[in-house]
Amino acid sequence: MKKLVDLTDWQEYKAERGRGAGNSIKYRLCVCADLWNWCLSEEYPDGRIVGKSFAGNMRVFLTLIPEELRKDAIPKIIKALAEKTEMTVEMNLDQSLPDLGTNIDDVFNVSFMREHPPTVYQRLFKETE
Repeated sequence: MKKLVDLTDWQEYKAERGRGAGNSIKYRLCVCADLWNWCLSEEYPDGRIVGKSFAGNMRVFLTLIPEELRKDAIPKIIKALAEKTEMTVEMNLDQSLPDLGTNIDDVFNVSFMREHPPTVYQRLFKETE
């Protein structure tokens, strides 16, 4: 799994159950991609990335981002995709969420991660399988 962009700064919470109960756990939310999906993930200080929510395209993925983060997260995602694809893009952020997600999919060609070589993952992260 590769990270596209961080969505939040480091945050902490206290574990309430499990073997780490009572300990503070530090994490931040980020957007990642695996070979098949976009992932809303938690990254930990030791570098581990744990996928929490998965979607095959941006139309669905944008709905998975917590509402309080969307205003800041969507421009970050667009900027990161523009940098990865070496494109210059201006997008209207006042559209409905599904329409905006569809536009991001169309402009950057990032839906259906495994559809045909080179896959979205290979193009964005410059890797071969």
